[in-house]
Amino acid sequence: MVRPSLFGDNLLHKIRAVVVILLTVVILSVIIIKVDATKLFAVFAAMPAWLWLLATVLALSFPAIAASRWFILLASQGIKVAWRRCLTILLGIYPINVISPSKLGDLLRVVALRRQEEGAQVLASVIVERLVDLVVLSTFALVGSLIIGLSVYILLPL
Repeated sequence: MVRPSLFGDNLLHKIRAVVVILLTVVILSVIIIKVDATKLFAVFAAMPAWLWLLATVLALSFPAIAASRWFILLASQGIKVAWRRCLTILLGIYPINVISPSKLGDLLRVVALRRQEEGAQVLASVIVERLVDLVVLSTFALVGSLIIGLSVYILLPL
């Protein structure tokens, strides 16, 4: 099996990849320059070790959970993609998703699988995943607002 190269097969793909990498470096550089490192390190130093450990474990588990979720959605549509391939795509797109103002990474997932599967099917899996996210987040917001509303009502003096 021939693996696609990181920068694609033709010159246009190579140019796009270089532009994305350069854009990522420029945006991260601007962020680093604008942040006051002294204040940032002071906040980090004040964090207890157990919180660092918890944050690290959670951060490392998120890509695996996201890859599993996408893998299951793809499999439910009859799209056969290895879990490792889902993880690789998500890890490759994650830095772009962090800094891009829109969900460009979602479209890049479709592009990453376009040679293996029909783009419409992959796009449908991404849309379904976003709808599931919307329902879950809306449920969290509803439960949170009910708890906050209830606690405010309980704490108000009569």
